[in-house]
Amino acid sequence: MPPTNGTKRVTNEVLVERIDVLIRDTNSLHSELRTLVDAGGQRETRITVLEKARAMDCEKINGLESRVNTWGGLNTIFAAIAGVVGYLGINK
Repeated sequence: MPPTNGTKRVTNEVLVERIDVLIRDTNSLHSELRTLVDAGGQRETRITVLEKARAMDCEKINGLESRVNTWGGLNTIFAAIAGVVGYLGINK
């Protein structure tokens, strides 16, 4: 039970104290909430940046795979030509 002035009534001073405590607690919670919201926004920004980087890396990988496949095909053709030239050179 809150302190009274002897008449079983809560004094204005006690009410003001309790209101001040509630205001401080509310401000503290608001500050903590703002920190969490800001951190969440930074996290979302970081996720977006990482997703863009991942997409660019995938494009680079696809380009490299295409080059590897092209060189593999050319090497096969050159190996076949070298085999034919070698075969013709041995048979002469």
